[in-house]
Amino acid sequence: MHIGYRRIYPGDRIERLCCRQGEELADSLIDNVVGLWYETRKGNQADFGTQAKYQSSINRLLGVFEQKLTNSAYLLNQYFGQN
Repeated sequence: MHIGYRRIYPGDRIERLCCRQGEELADSLIDNVVGLWYETRKGNQADFGTQAKYQSSINRLLGVFEQKLTNSAYLLNQYFGQN
């Protein structure tokens, strides 16, 4: 039995690469958010330098991520639902 599939990425190689870059960016952002959360949970044992590093990375990555979403029709759902 064949169950059809829906293409998740655009067919164009360059557009697909841009989408994968967006995924990598999102992964990096989440890694930093989790790192900051984990460091903050240490309470008095927390390293404020490490917290500042994570927060700085989060702030930088949010700006990049927002710009990428703004500039990408695919990530803004233009292609979702098309075969």
